[in-house]
Amino acid sequence: MTAEVARLTKGAQIKLRLKAALVHAAISLLVFIPLAYLVLFHWYPSVYFESDGGWHGMFIIFCVDVVLGPTLTLIIFTPGKTRAKIYFDLGCIALIQIGALIWGIYAVHSQRPVAIVLWENSFHPVISATYEVQGVSVEQLDAFSSSRPATLLAKAPTTKAEMASAFLETLNGEIAMFHIVERYARLGEDLLALEKANVGWNRLQQAEPELQPKLLHIAAGAQPESVFLIPFRGRYADAILMLSAEGEYLGGVVPKGSY
Repeated sequence: MTAEVARLTKGAQIKLRLKAALVHAAISLLVFIPLAYLVLFHWYPSVYFESDGGWHGMFIIFCVDVVLGPTLTLIIFTPGKTRAKIYFDLGCIALIQIGALIWGIYAVHSQRPVAIVLWENSFHPVISATYEVQGVSVEQLDAFSSSRPATLLAKAPTTKAEMASAFLETLNGEIAMFHIVERYARLGEDLLALEKANVGWNRLQQAEPELQPKLLHIAAGAQPESVFLIPFRGRYADAILMLSAEGEYLGGVVPKGSY
């Protein structure tokens, strides 16, 4: 075999590896698209995609689905092997990719915000594990909110007995005060709490006028003075949530400054 033929053979092998990796990537993309839809519209919808981990979740799933598998195929796939050995290699790659994908989906799904709770003049995200330790299912939050994730408020203890009970529960369960489901209420039941937390349309417009088109779009014709703009303390960025006069979630924006 001449050196020229050897180079052509090596080049042909590289082309076949690239072709196999591209086919694998195309199949992986078909799997990634519905998963991306779930992340964007169901697990981290609206402003929570940017402020509470949606981008990071999308990146994790993309890496374990679209990057990991095709990369392994590019490295391991060898056209010169027998068909049985090729099938064995591809089977091992598939098992590794499926295992990594299951882990990625679980990690992203388990960290999604299932409740957005108003506490001390700001909204805070809560994940499902926080309620599991209390023996509470996510579906039980429907009693306080029809939105997804549930948007509600936590009432502060007002008596010594309530304070002692809440303190013991947070101490034993390793949860925060605003995680205690017994203290939850609908946002519409305490409009004073919303008014107290309200940033105000004029203040936000003066500080960041570029947000006005987004705010007007979210308000959908409602008068500025009739909506509440309340800070949201996301895990990756702060945001401003807009609520109607009745306490219904309308949408949110991510400002440049903190409020």
